[in-house]
Amino acid sequence: MRLLLCLTFIFLCYSSGNSYQFVLDSHSTKCYREIFARNTIVQLELIAAHGYGEMKVDFTLYALPQNTVLYSCENLESVKHTFSATAVEYNLCFSDNSPIHMHLKHSVKPSRKISFSASPAITEDRHRDLAKQSQFDDVASVIEGLESRIVTIVHEVDDAKSREQELAMDAERTGRHLIIFGLLASFLVIASGLYNAHFLFQLLRQRKIV
Repeated sequence: MRLLLCLTFIFLCYSSGNSYQFVLDSHSTKCYREIFARNTIVQLELIAAHGYGEMKVDFTLYALPQNTVLYSCENLESVKHTFSATAVEYNLCFSDNSPIHMHLKHSVKPSRKISFSASPAITEDRHRDLAKQSQFDDVASVIEGLESRIVTIVHEVDDAKSREQELAMDAERTGRHLIIFGLLASFLVIASGLYNAHFLFQLLRQRKIV
């Protein structure tokens, strides 16, 4: 429970809107006046952290100037409340209504640390818009990923075609070289045969065989 209160307290400190912290002493009341634009959805987040002694905190939200009670909460611990601002000014009041005998047994005067924030809430329409935007962003991300993958595949195909063309050209050059070497070898064989035949013919003439 304390961890939850601490995390919520940190959220209150860094959230947008009006945030406050104060210490509420026993048998005391503190009120804060807030101004909200009409037709604004307001979100209240209230925390009564542990302090000294036993002490119960009550919260009441009043609409001014008639002091109409819009919301109240007894034994406040951690509460989130959302309302539509029909008025302009509001009083947020925190009080300790614990019986006196609860405080007499404590040597230290009881107190509680109070944290609260008031900020515009996200409406259902805004939630739907954000959800649609998130879906569009997801689709756009998928399309971008597919486009990048297709471009990569096209480049790979082009590279494969280039390598294939280079291999075909190498094979053609190798074939031409083999043909030339074959013709040259054939010419050498024929020339060697003619030379040997001429040498043999001359040898036979010298010996008057022919």
